[in-house]
Amino acid sequence: MKRTALLNRFFTLLYTDLWWLYDIAAWIASGGMWYEWVRTAADFVNAPPVLEVGFGRGHLLLHLHQQGIPVVGVDRSPQMVRAAQQALRRQSIDIPLVQADGRALPFPDATFGTLMTTFPAPYVQEARTQHEFARVLRHEGQWICLDTAFGAHRWTMRLWPATLLYTLAGWPTSKAKGVTSSSITPAFVSPHLFDCQVVLVPVRDTRVRVLLCKRRLA
Repeated sequence: MKRTALLNRFFTLLYTDLWWLYDIAAWIASGGMWYEWVRTAADFVNAPPVLEVGFGRGHLLLHLHQQGIPVVGVDRSPQMVRAAQQALRRQSIDIPLVQADGRALPFPDATFGTLMTTFPAPYVQEARTQHEFARVLRHEGQWICLDTAFGAHRWTMRLWPATLLYTLAGWPTSKAKGVTSSSITPAFVSPHLFDCQVVLVPVRDTRVRVLLCKRRLA
């Protein structure tokens, strides 16, 4: 338990005081695949504008903007908001960024066609978070959630750092074996709010699991 608490504390620090280490840690943990994985979310956008909740250093925001997709970003960490603002400013790109908690989004009802979370923290599994997600989405808007990545084969060496960290922290890890695309709503997604489909996206020698959760009509 103490080991798990220390690791969770370290991951929290990556979003705050150690924000400058975030890109390095993500690159090491994913074997250099992190932002290739994250960019796969853009392929599923079919209804702008997009709200990305928990944008980190802003890499997906920039990618969406370059694809001509209107996007707004929300992140709880003031350090991440400042880092993303500085990165975008250097490229003379203006994307609205808001410091806010994903469990209390400062937007009117039915504002967005798509909401995105990529490898989010456990708060997305909370009922109040998902109620907020559904509230700001338009009717039949879509929540796109990248929730895990794993090797396409039993031994994908590039992923051993992530597998080790997850094992030490006591978090579940996923393997390709037995995981298939389906229309079954994952257990942590409220079936009263969303209808979900699970899609596995190949990215080199890995797979990314993408949850496509359509907002149900009230």
